Amino acid sequence: MQPRLRFLISGLLAALVFGAGYCVAVVVPGAGDTTVHDYTSFYASDSRMTAASLLFVALIVGSLLMLWFFTELRAQLPDGLLVRVAYGAAVVGVVALPVGASILGGPAGAQQNAVGGFVGVPVAAAFAEAGLGIMLGLGMGGFAVATLLMSIAAHRSALFPKWLAVLGGALGVIGLASYFWIPGLAIVLWVLVTGVTLGTHAQLSDAPASMLVPQTGGA
Repeated sequence: MQPRLRFLISGLLAALVFGAGYCVAVVVPGAGDTTVHDYTSFYASDSRMTAASLLFVALIVGSLLMLWFFTELRAQLPDGLLVRVAYGAAVVGVVALPVGASILGGPAGAQQNAVGGFVGVPVAAAFAEAGLGIMLGLGMGGFAVATLLMSIAAHRSALFPKWLAVLGGALGVIGLASYFWIPGLAIVLWVLVTGVTLGTHAQLSDAPASMLVPQTGGA
């Protein structure tokens, strides 16, 4: 498969599947000004808990697709500390998001798969806060760092047009500076735009960019 096509597919799939799965942070109560009624109505609805479970599966698949996207992007950039840190941050995001989501959905899973009813609002709220903290702080924080640093590296190597590098840098900073779920959707949009832009216009190589950098100096 040609690198441009791989990049296009990885960006499209990552944005669509991860974007859908990321909505689990909104479907399961706990974010923002959540009321007691929000908790009781959600845990009284089997259909809503089932929907949350399906979104959790989509989040796992989408996180792996995000890793594919960042892997394709890394392959087009000259190797260096900046790119390595960025890719490591992306791996942290890939791991942390499903972990946080599993904690967020713990009370629903217990209710659906074990004998017993609703665990109660205080317990559900505690699980929601812990899960969202991992999802947003480590998960989307990792993706924000990856977006920021890879945008810088891609601008330096002339892989990105200036507007795309500025967009990625700005969204990375916003993602790091906020503790809310909406900036995460903006990063998903950046993945989509980057995949389409590089997949349809850029000249991409099959060989890692680090292999294309001329080596200087003798033995």
